[in-house]
Amino acid sequence: MLLGILSVFFAEVIAGSSIYPFFNPIGWIVVFPVYELHIIVLGFIVFRYGKPNIYTLFPAGMLFGMYETYITKVIWNPPWADFPKIGGISLLSFPVLVFFWHPFLSFITPLFVGESLLTSSRDILSGFTPRIKKFFVSRKNVVKYGAIFSALAGLFLGSSLGKPVVALTSSLSSGLFVLLLIFLWRKFVGTKYTMDSLLPQKRGFVIYLILLVFMYIVFGATMRRESLPPITEQISVWIVYALIILLLIVNLKNSRKDVKNEKIKTVKFSYSLSLLFILLFSFFSFILFFALGIRWIFVLGIWIAGVAYGIKVLISSIAYSFKFQSPSRWVRGQSRKHR
Repeated sequence: MLLGILSVFFAEVIAGSSIYPFFNPIGWIVVFPVYELHIIVLGFIVFRYGKPNIYTLFPAGMLFGMYETYITKVIWNPPWADFPKIGGISLLSFPVLVFFWHPFLSFITPLFVGESLLTSSRDILSGFTPRIKKFFVSRKNVVKYGAIFSALAGLFLGSSLGKPVVALTSSLSSGLFVLLLIFLWRKFVGTKYTMDSLLPQKRGFVIYLILLVFMYIVFGATMRRESLPPITEQISVWIVYALIILLLIVNLKNSRKDVKNEKIKTVKFSYSLSLLFILLFSFFSFILFFALGIRWIFVLGIWIAGVAYGIKVLISSIAYSFKFQSPSRWVRGQSRKHR
């Protein structure tokens, strides 16, 4: 449940899509199941069938973002903008949601935060690139980059909503709710378990997978049915699904061959520092940044920067898919020639 709640917080609250997801029935009946089922099913796949490095986590997060096709239909027909399309796919919502928002904020970030604060393992952090790892190995870096992230997240929420009081109450109430749950977990459960041990076993995974498929059927048939495009425009989405799944399968296989197993000592968790980040998030969501008349320029800037970084990670993930295959095939071919 905590992983699903963290996913809702980072993806929905920061975006301003769900203002009070933890304090109304719709948040628990509609929003929470989408994030809970995806993060558990995809998290299980990454941990059980490979290693959770950035090259397996990112395509899994892209699959997460593809729920915006058959459930919300936003990738086909975003309700907020009429933007150019290719093959029925919006050139605005697709890159923002599949290359940036859902891989990083719905999947990788909540998994990383959940493992770091609630367990004894650091598998996800060890799978990050050296440049990212350095953000978390010293208290000074954690304070600096945590404050920057909190400020940017608050500005994004405030700019998206354009309502300072609503943004303040949403960020503060949701942040304190999440911190309370983290406190209760650490007090009554502690950090003695690893992330891998807390994820479902195969039988539990099958149950989650069945629930996920059922949710797609129910929500797909009831949410914005009029926005579902004809079959000819759905083919492009099927191709995207196939390519992402292929990339994930290959990278999971490669990650099992990646023998690097690094032990990382991270900064000790601090309630006061976590509270500081929540207060910064709430403060920056409240200030009158959007009143300058450029709030959408700020949002667009975040989107562009996030999509650009997502494309960079995607290219690296594709390169990783060839890491353990092409050279070995070439060597086998050469050896056959010599024989």
